[in-house]
Amino acid sequence: MNFLNFLRENGVTEFNEADCYYLVKFYDADEDGKLIYPEFLQMILPCTNAKIRADTTQRLNMECRPTDFLTIDVEQDLARLVKMEIMLHRDSEILKQRFESHADYSPDLAFKSVDRTNLGFIDIKTLDNFFKSLQVKNITIEDNAAIIRRFDLDCDSRLKKEEFLKGIEAQEPYSKMLIRAILKQEENFGIEKEKKEQEEKKRKEIEKLKKTKDPKAIKAHNEIMATKFNQI
Repeated sequence: MNFLNFLRENGVTEFNEADCYYLVKFYDADEDGKLIYPEFLQMILPCTNAKIRADTTQRLNMECRPTDFLTIDVEQDLARLVKMEIMLHRDSEILKQRFESHADYSPDLAFKSVDRTNLGFIDIKTLDNFFKSLQVKNITIEDNAAIIRRFDLDCDSRLKKEEFLKGIEAQEPYSKMLIRAILKQEENFGIEKEKKEQEEKKRKEIEKLKKTKDPKAIKAHNEIMATKFNQI
């Protein structure tokens, strides 16, 4: 709820509690349901700038009173970062679910397909070689480092098998996501259908009034209203 309240206080209202729950779960290395300071830093610090990471982690601790707050610009930048993390999770979750839904999917083979030299871990160079073997273009060293950072739970700049598998694991089954999407589509269809039915009902009522009302009475009513308007 902390993330959700923080986002709403900064004008970000399109996410729900489940989005924030999965964000915390992704970076929660010790799986205690919350982010301690090192886990929080893992989410917000850049992986490709060692100087910024060092300056931040080695900075002297300062006492923060309950009345102390970030400046508005810093707080809004942090809100944008959290927003982008949640959006990335939503997009990647769909890909993960589709990936796991394939009949021939195997977690062990997925790891071995990247760790082709059997190092037992995946680092930036291994990931770079994997993309090159598939002729994937426009993937930079910085991109590979960002992938490693996102999956790297113990901050050693390499992915053990457990870290890699947790990183590519979907949070919920693909079938559940499909059911939810269908229900959402049906809900939207029902709302649109009800709206159209109301509009059609209103149109028919107007047509009925046009047919049943005496034109002379309508003319007389309009003349009376015009007279009242002129007297104001």
